[in-house]
Amino acid sequence: MSKQRGASRWAQSAAEWVAAGVGLVALLVVTGTLLFEAITQDGLPPTLSVQTGETAQQDDGIFHVPVRLRNAGHSTAAGILVEGQLRDEEGETVEEAQFELEYLPPESSRQGGLYFINNPHDYELTVIPRGYRNP
Repeated sequence: MSKQRGASRWAQSAAEWVAAGVGLVALLVVTGTLLFEAITQDGLPPTLSVQTGETAQQDDGIFHVPVRLRNAGHSTAAGILVEGQLRDEEGETVEEAQFELEYLPPESSRQGGLYFINNPHDYELTVIPRGYRNP
């Protein structure tokens, strides 16, 4: 009977060692990944891009342009100023609109919108992020 007890303890001990080894490997992989990300991505600014949607005219005659802002970088951006301009054929600015996006995490996107009195289809529409701050 004591031989059975010793064999079962050894089996239990081996299973515990295997589980501990798997846990240690998982911990090392996660820690290594986090350290790699922190070392290689440290100090890089957010990578912001803008995409506009289909312009819609509201009942009051104002034109709404939906805007999607994407941060493809590894840093968070806050207080992002997004500006839209309508320019005529000579390149003169006819109208400007802007909005501020409070917070844009890394590798994510958020939506906003710009309102214009003039029809954006009649002019050249340019929408760009003008600036941000670190949170």
